[in-house]
Amino acid sequence: VKEGPPAAATPARPTPERSCLDYVTLAWVFPVVRAGFFRSLREDEVPPLPQGFESEVLGARAKAVKENTNVWRVIWELNRTSLLIGSLAGATQGLLNTVGRPFVLREILRAAISSDVSNEELIVLIMLFAIIVYAEGFMGVLGMHMLTDVTGTRFGAVISGLVIDKATTRQRDRGRSPAETSIAG
Repeated sequence: VKEGPPAAATPARPTPERSCLDYVTLAWVFPVVRAGFFRSLREDEVPPLPQGFESEVLGARAKAVKENTNVWRVIWELNRTSLLIGSLAGATQGLLNTVGRPFVLREILRAAISSDVSNEELIVLIMLFAIIVYAEGFMGVLGMHMLTDVTGTRFGAVISGLVIDKATTRQRDRGRSPAETSIAG
């Protein structure tokens, strides 16, 4: 089999810098959604995959950690930030649901029954209740996003890199070329 010239490499587009607020609120997605709402997106309009999600990068980091420890430690090392943020968001949602909302509702009922409370104070309590409900929902979505989407995507990328590395290592150990390796190993 004669090999042709190497395919022209597509120049890598730099990943745009995103602030923590952009990342947490997914605000970086809005320009892409707006552009793609009325027409098909061109390739240069789709933002590149952040480096933290690339299988090659995660696989290399996982191999470096794996040399000294087990797979669970690798998963923790690569995902601890998203696991901690997701857990903290989930705990915050739980506190808002079980403590914040009932407390403010009790105060709204007391203010509505009492003749000593002005309408302005009652409106402030209702607005506080609306803010708590919004924050509760936001924390729930953030927690699910960090624990399922971010951690799940990274987990898949790490595992695929480790499986491929293991398969190619086993082929080399048997004296075969890694090119002979299939995903079934």
